[in-house]
Amino acid sequence: MFDFSFLEVLIVCLIGLIVVGPERLPAVARTLGLWIGRARAIATSVRTEFEREVNAAGMQETKRRLREETSKVHSGVSQEIEETRQAMGELDRAATESDTASSAPSRITTESAAAEPSGRASEDMGASSDVVPDGNRDDDANERR
Repeated sequence: MFDFSFLEVLIVCLIGLIVVGPERLPAVARTLGLWIGRARAIATSVRTEFEREVNAAGMQETKRRLREETSKVHSGVSQEIEETRQAMGELDRAATESDTASSAPSRITTESAAAEPSGRASEDMGASSDVVPDGNRDDDANERR
């Protein structure tokens, strides 16, 4: 901080000895040392407080950036969740439609065979008229053959 050579310090001490005198020189040196110590403590305190404020401002900036990134990630995850829910809903609807479509022809076939009294419908459809929606053969149809 201060660049004093040994020769400069020695000259200041000799001038102090001449001006103050040998009797009061130890008390003046002690008082001067206390003042220098207090000045250093104040400088250290100011530097520490300044660094703390700079770090606090830096921490606030970091905290703000972290919040921004967190909100971006949160919105992205929310969007992905919503897209997944929509896809699952579409799959559920497709599965329901597929189940409905696969069971509907059997019912229609069975209902149309029962509706025609001529028996011609059962000949056109073959053995499929004997099948009920759960896939088992109807016992009454087997007895008719």
